Amino acid sequence: MKHRGKFYSPIIYLLSCIILLANPVLSQEPEVNRGIDEKISKFLESRRNTWNEMNIPESDGKVLYDLIIKHNYKKALEIGTSTGHSAIWIGWALSKTGGRLITIEIDENRYKKALSNFEKAGISDYIDARLADAHKLVPVLEGQFDFVFCDADKDWYKNYLTAVLPKLEGGGCFTAHNVLNLRRNRGIQEFLDYVNNLPDLETTINQSSRSGISISYKPPNKLEMARNALTTYFSLLHDGRYSEAVSYYGGDYERLRNWNPVVEKNDYVTLFRNGCTGNGFNCLRIKNIVRERQLSPVEFQFIVEFMKNNGSLFIVYGYGQDPEDTDFSQ
Repeated sequence: MKHRGKFYSPIIYLLSCIILLANPVLSQEPEVNRGIDEKISKFLESRRNTWNEMNIPESDGKVLYDLIIKHNYKKALEIGTSTGHSAIWIGWALSKTGGRLITIEIDENRYKKALSNFEKAGISDYIDARLADAHKLVPVLEGQFDFVFCDADKDWYKNYLTAVLPKLEGGGCFTAHNVLNLRRNRGIQEFLDYVNNLPDLETTINQSSRSGISISYKPPNKLEMARNALTTYFSLLHDGRYSEAVSYYGGDYERLRNWNPVVEKNDYVTLFRNGCTGNGFNCLRIKNIVRERQLSPVEFQFIVEFMKNNGSLFIVYGYGQDPEDTDFSQ
């Protein structure tokens, strides 16, 4: 095995080996423009009961908004923009979680109206609107998503789900509109039969809407959650955000205290600060996860490479050794 970058801070060494998922972690809500809520509210109030061209009603917009806020979703996809009512509700929620929406519309006239509505609502910074055929774009769309809202051609719902499901993160959800209108929309029954029989999705239908919204959750992958927690943890340490890093730590508290016996009991912030700065180093971000495995339902092991601030691999050679004499087979 080739020589890997190592970092000899006690905290780094311990956490790069094992991290425990003792409690679920939600990201901190970022600072946002305080005026955005007022601007969006005024815009939506001015347009109340005027949304046509296949837009969703206000009540359904609130359902989508609440889902995103509740689960802290950040990477959203909408299939079928129309003139933007649903995207404004989704974008509004994402402005609070620090996320962003990709929304796709095939009709150029509706697309231009949506862009204008996003600008008037003050939500454009959170929306990447694309004029495209979703049949072609969705299958090749890059990236992972944690929230998807489908409100396009109903006879293609199953195909959209099939294309998006591999890109849907564990813990994410796929939502679809108009699923109670079985008589009026072709393909809805086929979609429901398909999604209800998928073993890796848990589907319910929110019937607060007359049209119905199906909500299909993809169970969280614990290894994926641990991986995200680990990389986030080291990023927070690197940035000096020790109080936020505390909620990600599940390691051996007594070992930390042994390294810092004079620190007040349960003062994790000081323990982390000392671990990152007391030895003359800075805590580094993770560059790559070389190997990973699950040891128990709540315990995971990672072998990682760290990176310098410029993104290059961080390597520490053996003390007193010349790099040319280092055994890279270890």
